Amino acid sequence: MDSPHPLGKSLVELLEEVTFSDPDPRIQNLKERWAEWQRLEQEAFERVCKERYDYALNFHQICRTPNPEDVAREEVRLCRPMWEEELNARLTQLWQEITRRVNAVLEDIKDESTEDAPRDERQGEQEE
Repeated sequence: MDSPHPLGKSLVELLEEVTFSDPDPRIQNLKERWAEWQRLEQEAFERVCKERYDYALNFHQICRTPNPEDVAREEVRLCRPMWEEELNARLTQLWQEITRRVNAVLEDIKDESTEDAPRDERQGEQEE
């Protein structure tokens, strides 16, 4: 998704690495779900670009516009930043959902480890 950064990983890559660093299978399942959602959204974006190009090309061929391919390509080029913003907004919504779910799993893990701790350790934590 992101182009390589000369100084190392991109911010997005670092956030994903930290977010999905827990080896718990539930977290790893969410990592896979996130990758799938990204792939689906990117495919939808590419499909919109292609459909819009095909539509514009058809329109300009019917209207006998000179250089219909160039004109259709230019129209798509001008719209692409707007569609990229929509893609990024959608990915942001999905990322918020994923991080909410990751946080819920991490809370469950924390609760499970507290329940598994010997009774004296839990009482010591409560007194502090």
